[in-house]
Amino acid sequence: MTVIPTAWRDKLTDIWLAETFTAIIAIVSTAYGVVVIVTAPDLLRVLSFRQAFAWAPPHAWGLTMVVLGVLMLGLLAHSRLAAAVPAVLLALAWVAWSLPIIQSPGFVWTAFVIYAGMAALTLATAFSLLVPRRKG
Repeated sequence: MTVIPTAWRDKLTDIWLAETFTAIIAIVSTAYGVVVIVTAPDLLRVLSFRQAFAWAPPHAWGLTMVVLGVLMLGLLAHSRLAAAVPAVLLALAWVAWSLPIIQSPGFVWTAFVIYAGMAALTLATAFSLLVPRRKG
């Protein structure tokens, strides 16, 4: 059973939708990682970030986002399938980033929704990279 009709799937692969989303997510995640590294002292004032930094130091979170984002872009130039691996790992990193927010006293739902949404979008993009491109 197909979730997406074949004609739609072929059209979406023809316009390079998976590659476009992969590039956007990789760039946004890389930029976010750089911001976390550079502004770590300022982020420590926010309770949910302090909670996340208790799990791992700021540079670990930031470098994870940067490395996986750069890997996604680099591997995308090589192959769609290869880019799916760091995309799945990045989705897991977004999930891990959002978990401390839930544990923060008085956490803000909007932040959790944004990070969880980013994780879901990244995972969906990773799965879309697994769909082979139509030949011809």
